Amino acid sequence: MEYYLARFAATLALCSVATLFAVAGVGFLGATVYLWLSAAMPGPWAAFATAVLALVVAAALVIVAALVAQRRRPKRPAELEELAAVLGGEAGAAAGRYARTRPITTMAIALLAGVLVGRGLPFLRDVEKRFRGD
Repeated sequence: MEYYLARFAATLALCSVATLFAVAGVGFLGATVYLWLSAAMPGPWAAFATAVLALVVAAALVIVAALVAQRRRPKRPAELEELAAVLGGEAGAAAGRYARTRPITTMAIALLAGVLVGRGLPFLRDVEKRFRGD
């Protein structure tokens, strides 16, 4: 337990240091934008433009966070049944294509499945009975 607590403490410390470096980097980026804009406009306007740019970036991050954290509604049963029907149709079509292109392999798989269900594993017989509805 002490090992995990030590790892957690080290991770927390490293994340805190990384956060401080990120905040300093954002501060230097803001200062750089201000200095770049101050060459093209008066100082107060450059400060205002830098602040507006920072607010726009913050708003974009809030919107992205809201979209990521948005709770998605669960699918309705009708949609799930329709999806299951489409997926089942696709799986059946793929199995049919496989069976037509590889008849010997298909026969071997069917034979093996029949032997396993008929004589091999009792669990598979129970599954097959439940599938048939016996």
